[in-house]
Amino acid sequence: MALFVKVGTTADFEGLNTGKLVQAGGQSLAVFKVDGNYYAIENTMIRDIVFIFVQVVNLFAIGILAIFARRYEKDVCRIHLESYRKTS
Repeated sequence: MALFVKVGTTADFEGLNTGKLVQAGGQSLAVFKVDGNYYAIENTMIRDIVFIFVQVVNLFAIGILAIFARRYEKDVCRIHLESYRKTS
């Protein structure tokens, strides 16, 4: 069920070329006027969501690398064997 909360009058949103940030119901909303109709969306930047997703993927990849590093700690591939012997 939709919740209607008054965030201003129509005069508050007249002449806007972009959205207007309002607070309602404990949330930050962006209100836009498009073709005479008013629309409100949650004020969340898509780049924030993408950043969080990328960080979760990075943490997962680091975990996988750590597991393989522990499992194959003593094993070295033939290509890197010479450089491994030189540093050991």
